[in-house]
Amino acid sequence: PVPQGIAGELHIGGSGVAQGYVNLAELTKERFIPDLFSKLNGQRLYKTGDLCRFDENGTIDYLGRMDAQVKIRGFRIELGDIESALLSHDAITDAAVVDVADDAGSHKRLAAYYVSKAVDLAALKTHIAAKLPSHMHPAFYVALDEIPRLPSGKTNRKALPKPEQALQKAKQYVAPRNETETILVALWTDILKIPAEKIGIHDSFFELGGDSLMAIQFACAAEEEGIAFDMNALFTLTTIAELSEIATTTDAKAPITQNSIEGSYPLLPRQAKFFADNFAEPHHWNRFFMFDIDHEVDLNILKNAFDAVLIHHDNMRVSFAQDKAGHWQQHCSAALPQANYVHNHDVSDLWAEAQEAKIVEICNDYQTRLMLDTAPLLHVIHFNVGNGIGKLAIIAHHLLLDIVSSRIIFEDFIKSYEEARLGLPMPLAAKTSSVQDFTHHLNKISEASDFEEEISYWGADRMTATDGISSDNAGDFGTEATAENAELIFDTATTEAMLKTIPALHGTNIQTFILTALQQTFQQLNNENHSIISICGHGRTGSDTINLSRTVGWLNTVYPAFFSSPSDASPAERLAAINSQLDAVPARNEHYNLLRYSIKHPQITQHAPPSLFFNYISQIDALIPKGVSFQPVVELDGVRSSHPDNHLGYGLYMEAGILEKELHFHTTYSSSRYNADTIQTFHNKLQENIRQSIEILLKDNASKHITG
Repeated sequence: PVPQGIAGELHIGGSGVAQGYVNLAELTKERFIPDLFSKLNGQRLYKTGDLCRFDENGTIDYLGRMDAQVKIRGFRIELGDIESALLSHDAITDAAVVDVADDAGSHKRLAAYYVSKAVDLAALKTHIAAKLPSHMHPAFYVALDEIPRLPSGKTNRKALPKPEQALQKAKQYVAPRNETETILVALWTDILKIPAEKIGIHDSFFELGGDSLMAIQFACAAEEEGIAFDMNALFTLTTIAELSEIATTTDAKAPITQNSIEGSYPLLPRQAKFFADNFAEPHHWNRFFMFDIDHEVDLNILKNAFDAVLIHHDNMRVSFAQDKAGHWQQHCSAALPQANYVHNHDVSDLWAEAQEAKIVEICNDYQTRLMLDTAPLLHVIHFNVGNGIGKLAIIAHHLLLDIVSSRIIFEDFIKSYEEARLGLPMPLAAKTSSVQDFTHHLNKISEASDFEEEISYWGADRMTATDGISSDNAGDFGTEATAENAELIFDTATTEAMLKTIPALHGTNIQTFILTALQQTFQQLNNENHSIISICGHGRTGSDTINLSRTVGWLNTVYPAFFSSPSDASPAERLAAINSQLDAVPARNEHYNLLRYSIKHPQITQHAPPSLFFNYISQIDALIPKGVSFQPVVELDGVRSSHPDNHLGYGLYMEAGILEKELHFHTTYSSSRYNADTIQTFHNKLQENIRQSIEILLKDNASKHITG
């Protein structure tokens, strides 16, 4: 110990000191030392690296850091350890790592600056991923001619350029050549969050991180600009140059009635599946969304904005009832429903934890109030939380809308609300085809098509469901009351590789890459070379006469796909095999639900639906534009969107989406069927397979460049 008034390193001891760093033995040995002052055996002191001293009153004065240790997302990180990992790469001659804040100063990330002879950035990221845990991976990599230094030899932080995540492109940049291409680049900039000057007309939408849901978002935005595409073309012609060649004006398309829909009509195939599932409490099977509001809300404006949305989107006014034969139908009223669906609750007098508990209690009460035969199947709940801000909860029965429809509803509500706040009219984009027209279109397909391709694929003997993971306990899939959730989060570097790098190298996408890793994992855990996995599709391809780009309804599709690959296949071979098998799925995958639940074709219904379900829900951050008054709350514990007595639809319900540039992978399972350790083993193996595949694929690519 040093005397009073003399600076020294602060050491912390006692029962609260951890045992060390996970999987970092050398760092643990350096930082966690034996406590020579304790009378108990085995006690340790933690060397904090904080420079402190005792003043004359015995108070500890903090003087600064003894080392370059920073705190990022709750982790204490030694910048020197990251610099050492960078320098251990043969091509790196100098390096510096700093923590940088975003423009608002609220979010810090790591930036790595390096000097190299010649290094492939993807290979460098793989090198770092092998050396360091994910929380120590830099968010930015910036190549410099030299690292600016102070006379003392320390990094001159002020002289470092502001880090930017430059797109690594093999194609030569070509700027927009005309007004249409300029508009399309601006739309991609808004959706993909990439600067316009980094988007060339020959860049692929999907290689830049786009996906099918974002493609639909792009089609909607283009239509608002007067530019129209065939939805099918968006998935084959993926560059701005190609799309501009086939673009037409919205005026050239057949007009779609803008009148309100009224009357009864058949169920959509996805709705038919819902009723075929025979849930114990079908009234309580909802979608739930919560938003933070940055201002005091005028409740009249709030209701007027939502009324405008309900008037515009016919499917938000439907109710459901059985006919005399017991068949479910939906009915749409031309007028706004009479029932009050917009509510206000003041919880501003409660302290924070009690306030959240009360909000959950109120939301769960409204979850149970929806009745299928009474429109609207919707509750909008405003909470005054005090200090001039609020929260907004939206509860809608799942029969009304899918994830794409949710985004359309949010965008239109926010637009209407903001216009009304300014005293302006609330015009919304033109309607696309109605759900009523689409159900009639599907009926015509049912009568005219022989579905040869679909029956050949989904009626095959091989479409026998597999469990993926052997269950710990016999029985059915369990109920919502037994549902548990497990989460796996991948760091930004791994996510970037899955989202952009690997797709660009192998002509695939992030969904295919994850499905490849899932098939490999199930193969290892269940000793079966094949898997049958239900996949969620957007279901909005439409036709020459049907445009579903801005249609609100439960339009998405769920269909099984067959996957198989040899156990000794390389990552590239496995990825190619799964990609090819996805291509083998009938192009009109929405016909599976039509055949199984509407037509009830015997060759399709002979097979039980898969017990495995996977849905890639795109980039969650893109759901709501930044800078608007309403921002989504990602999690609110305790809210029950489905009744506890409703059965789970799958043995394993897997969902993945990108939030703040990190891939979040969720698995929902029943605790009566699986033990938590079994699911943890599944997640660990999946994580290992994903990281190993990325490392090998990037190394193989780097080797090609070196040998080429």
